[in-house]
Formats: sequence, C-alpha cells, structure tokens
Amino acid sequence: MDETAFARPVMVASACLGDAAVRYDGRALRDGFLARLRPFVELRPVCPELEIGLGVPRDPILVAGERLVQPSTGRDLTARMGRFARGFLGSLDGVDGFLLKSRSPSCGVGDVKAFDSRGRRLLARRTSGFFARAVLERFPLAAVEDEARLADPALRERFLTRLFALAALRGVRSAADLARFHARHELLLRAWSARAPGRLLARPRRPFALLLEAYALAVRKALARPPRRSAQARALRDAMAYFPEEPKSRLLKCLEAFEAGRVPLGSPLALLRGWLARRPRPRLGDPAFLRPFPEALAENPSPRTP
Repeated sequence: MDETAFARPVMVASACLGDAAVRYDGRALRDGFLARLRPFVELRPVCPELEIGLGVPRDPILVAGERLVQPSTGRDLTARMGRFARGFLGSLDGVDGFLLKSRSPSCGVGDVKAFDSRGRRLLARRTSGFFARAVLERFPLAAVEDEARLADPALRERFLTRLFALAALRGVRSAADLARFHARHELLLRAWSARAPGRLLARPRRPFALLLEAYALAVRKALARPPRRSAQARALRDAMAYFPEEPKSRLLKCLEAFEAGRVPLGSPLALLRGWLARRPRPRLGDPAFLRPFPEALAENPSPRTP
C-alpha cells in the first residue's frame, strides 16, 4: 500500500516534544518518535502552561491534591488550567490522538508526582496532569499516550494502529466508504475485540447516519481496550491461511514467540507482508491488520525471529 494512501490523523502533541523551548527550565526537547511521525499527521502542538500565562523559564508547578499550584509564588492555577483545557479541547474539530509529555504536572498521563493538599508531602501514588485529565475526560476513546510509554514497542504499535484506524474511520461519509473501511479493517477488529463491530453491518435495519454512529462507537470502544494476544494470534493464523503454498516454519516459530511475549506483533506481521508483496491475494486485499500504519513508522520494518 502506498504510504500516502493512509488517512492523515489529527494529533495534539505537547509542544516541548517537538523542539519548542517551552519547558519550565527553558530547555528544548526533541522526541525522536514525534519527529518521525510528524510527516504523516496533522499536528496541533500545545503547551498548556505557556497558554495560561506562565513564562519561560518559570518556577515549577505541582499537583497538590485536587489543585494545581506553583509553590514558590503560592499561586493556585487550577481554575485557569481548567478554563484553558475546556476552551482548547472544545475548539478541536475532529481529533484522533494525543502525544503528551510524561511526568508533567499539566500533561503527564498517570505518572505525575502527587502531593498532599498543601503541596508539601509527596504521596506514594501517582496521578495525571490537569490538562491530561481533561483530555481523558473529553476524549476517552481517542489514542492517548505519553512519549515515555511509547519506548515500549508493543505500546507504540498499539498507539499507531489506533491512531491511523481512527483517522480512517473519521473519513467515512457514505455507505460505500463504510464498506471499504470495514473490508480493510475487519481482520484487525477481530484481533482487538471478541464482539467485532461487523455484526452491526450484517442486518442494517436503520438509517445510514444512525448505523454509522453505532458502528463508529463500536470501533472506538473495541480499539480502546488492550488487544488480547490470543485474539491477535488467531487473526495471524487466519491471514496465514490465505497463503497455502508458503512454507510456514519461520512464521510459526515467530508466531510462537509472539504468543509467548518474546517479540512484538510487528515481527510476524512483517513476514506476512513479505508474502503479500510477492503474491497478492485479491480476496485478502490489503488489510489494515497487516499494514495498520505507514511502514516508515515501524521501529524495525524487517521481520524478526527469536
């Protein structure tokens, strides 16, 4: 599949990950993953702390109970951050994912230091930043991650798969679009959900607008749950059946390694993509399960065996 044929996701990213010098200490970061992703997405960078009037450099802020505070000045920034988050997120016209800065009191997702209500005692638990909380509340079914977690190949594959599938879903406008989307994503959806959304299309007894709404919600819910390795393995075996003449020993070895958690899903998928490139299968088409996102974004596009 031509990489330009992928739908272009709309993605919000913490501005500091894109080389903007907006961190509290004035330093600029350059996240390598975001740099690779940038050509394939419509990027909406944002720095919530800068947007609420904090300068660069600035004194640190922290999460103190249910408040966002700046200890050195005694400022309570909770209401200001809430207003900005509501306004910014409410202005987004279709968004597929968020890539946020880990451990940030504004953007961190589940890994932010939590202090007591006075901001003096560090608690044992971790929490999410105030902007990230608003993201998760308003967009609970979007692809949301931080750059630290995406160092894990399996989480990175999952994030990219969701991001590009949601972008393709957002582009469905007609019954023909819906049929094409489902044909390409059916195997992927079976790998992610025991109750594949395709059941809604078997007997479409409702107006198209209502059918699309129900189907899109089912897809988003399916992709929001972590995929089960056993279901993914079944989908791999289903795809393998389209190539009866291919020697299976290498793929089976790689599949066993995937089932045991020793290699990411991308490894057996790369082998199957190689088969498909040599011998196209019209009945199989070009399923999103085998090519869920542009090949250039794969950490290791070549197949790996243990």
